[in-house]
Amino acid sequence: MAGIGYCGIDFGVDCCAVAMCNDAFPVKHEGDSSDAPPPIMTRPVPDAIVNVMGERSTPTVVQVPKNSTEEYVIGVTARDQRRRCEDRTVSALKLALGNAITEPKMQEAIASKVWAMPLVNQGEEAGFTIQGATIGATELATKVMQQLSTDAASGSGKDVKGCVLAVHPNASDKENKALVQAARNAGFEEVITLPSNVAVALAHGFDKVADVLGADDDEDDDAAANGGETKGEEKNSQDEQGEEEEEEEEEEEEEAAIIDSPVKRILVLDVGARSATASLLLCTNGLLQTVKTVTQEGIGGWYIDDSLVQFCTKQFQRTSQIDISANTTALSKLLSECQKAKHALSTAKDTMLGVEALADGVDFQMRLNTARYEAECGDAMLATLGPITALLDALKLTREDVDKAVLAGGSALIPKLRDGFYTHLNKTPEAVGTINAVDPSEAVVLGCAIHAAQLFLKSGNLTVPTQVTERNGGDPMAAPATPSGISVEVEGGLAVELVPANAVLPLNMSFYATADEDGSFALTLLGGSKPKASDNVRMLELCQKASSDVASKDVKVSVSIDDKGSVTASATFVEYNEEGEELNVGAPLEGACMLVSNGNAALNEVDVSDCCA
Repeated sequence: MAGIGYCGIDFGVDCCAVAMCNDAFPVKHEGDSSDAPPPIMTRPVPDAIVNVMGERSTPTVVQVPKNSTEEYVIGVTARDQRRRCEDRTVSALKLALGNAITEPKMQEAIASKVWAMPLVNQGEEAGFTIQGATIGATELATKVMQQLSTDAASGSGKDVKGCVLAVHPNASDKENKALVQAARNAGFEEVITLPSNVAVALAHGFDKVADVLGADDDEDDDAAANGGETKGEEKNSQDEQGEEEEEEEEEEEEEAAIIDSPVKRILVLDVGARSATASLLLCTNGLLQTVKTVTQEGIGGWYIDDSLVQFCTKQFQRTSQIDISANTTALSKLLSECQKAKHALSTAKDTMLGVEALADGVDFQMRLNTARYEAECGDAMLATLGPITALLDALKLTREDVDKAVLAGGSALIPKLRDGFYTHLNKTPEAVGTINAVDPSEAVVLGCAIHAAQLFLKSGNLTVPTQVTERNGGDPMAAPATPSGISVEVEGGLAVELVPANAVLPLNMSFYATADEDGSFALTLLGGSKPKASDNVRMLELCQKASSDVASKDVKVSVSIDDKGSVTASATFVEYNEEGEELNVGAPLEGACMLVSNGNAALNEVDVSDCCA
């Protein structure tokens, strides 16, 4: 394996996917001259990992082996063999994760015959009775997670240690814990959850500097604030003025920027298999905050499929005089064909449906065009827009108050649904368009991959951070936040961001660095997120040299920030025993300071007594 990797995972009801970013943030060099500006660190580029079947998503279907000599079958093969092995093939695992069979959603799923086998409670979670044994939903989800981990490792050539896992914004703690436990059981050492609506916003680039989202408006505001002057004219004017006037103008501009900080309202509609969720997020200077989410059950991809199945059932009865409305085997065959047709009609104008020996040895064949498909299933498609109205009404907002709007989910590829989305908001796609062109079916997993790269960034000998914990419920509206970013200096005089501005406090992180050949180690924490280290403020420096009896060159650095902005950092040489357990070697070196605010260093109680000169 070529190094350590971290991935994003979207574990859906119907399908799941894994994605990863490039090794490090790509560096863009501007100019070739010696006095060219420093490199600019840009965002990572995510891509979905292709599985062994050559597909970018994997059906969330598990086939339990008949005996100990066989193996679990995951994904496409399990889905295609479902009709032959119905009594030991489980789909829609996510519905059962963390839920007892007495839960209303479980009762509805059981009544709808989502699963062919009996269910019983296994502790606080539903279990599936297969071949006389009970297998918990978390255990089966672990098998799927293991397959995703294998796909990520083979696709990237890396040892995948951790993941960012998408969770539904309205999911219960029990559901989230079960999902995280499945990932940990699958071998992911570090698992961080990310709300799916935030992941979608990340995938579309809405976490970038806010003026990118409304560049035209912001340029107009700047021009108005500067008396109609352009930036170039303003600069020439400043050159003609004295230093005092320049300082006064800069102060006024900074104050105006704070007062007029652009806030963009972003609407995300995520169309799932059995529900659709509308969310409103605020983007303020690149900080994403969820305001409210509204989820409506009983709509989504499954119900679009069901509408098409009902239409095909009537067509088959009309041509063959055979009623299959109560024939579960025939309906299962027809459902698989209708799902294929739905995907095909997302890009094609027509498609052919065909099922050999659908019932009583009679074949079913029908050509379906887009117009007829939309006529028969249009109500189910447009029903997915219902949560948008409920969300805006709850917030007392109008369609005109939405600045940006994006879709997510496989069903969002349906042209009628997509067109209805923009019509419902009374906007054109260009008016509410996004920074990045993203496939709606991959938006969640790509956003998770971006977040994984941001949290587990590799640069030189530094891997930062391997663990980030946010408390205070993760609510940025209620919790204190960092006034500026925190970076670490790396080779070449560059800075790599550890903590972004406005990160929720308190938080803890740890990362690893490699000491020099002689055992010496130095690390400098910087206040700010500018790409050039010298443009940031020096906050804290830790220097240490390993004693002669320490052979390890690995150094573990831990950083903690409390809710008052107090920063503590420690560096310790570590070794590993035969079991791979981490052992501290020697006494840790510690330091403390306060967060940098408004570009000013606020050093406090810095312990550098053991630092090298």
